Amino acid sequence: MINKLLVAVSVLSVFLFVGCSQKPKFSDSLDTVSPWNAFMGPKSKMVISEDKTSPAEGAASLKLDFQNADWAGIGRELADKPAWNKKYALTFKVKGDGTSHNLAVEITDNGGERFSKIVNISSKDWETITIPISYFLRRKDWQPDKAPDDGLTLTHVEGLSFSVGEKEKGFLSIDDIKLVKNK
Repeated sequence: MINKLLVAVSVLSVFLFVGCSQKPKFSDSLDTVSPWNAFMGPKSKMVISEDKTSPAEGAASLKLDFQNADWAGIGRELADKPAWNKKYALTFKVKGDGTSHNLAVEITDNGGERFSKIVNISSKDWETITIPISYFLRRKDWQPDKAPDDGLTLTHVEGLSFSVGEKEKGFLSIDDIKLVKNK
């Protein structure tokens, strides 16, 4: 009887360990515009399209053509609202038009609170950007109404977006977004 109980407890322990230790998952090859949406202020222009001429990976990348006078970017909801953690990093490939552009990468955590990290993009060639999740800071310039102020809560990540700097125009291409183990 005791041996059967020990086996049952051991099996349950392995199940709980494996179930609780699964790594966060997220990737988007960006081969299609869907499920990404453009957003912009009344004085700005943002057009997203599939660029099949020179993707970094796969069949296409997303090209962002923009003229930003107030605010503009692209974003998507994460339908399955995955759990992430600070032991991981968000990585993606990006190239620009050769001029300097500030690109804000933003996570929407559960509850709608926004956290971002700004990176500068100036290369015409593909480069890989890796941002540890712990580098994302709460936006001080804007939060949605009723968004909590409870820190970066990663139990149900609701969305991801990329926004270009104010008073910038040009284009950026983005490809192959993944959540990877932080080195």
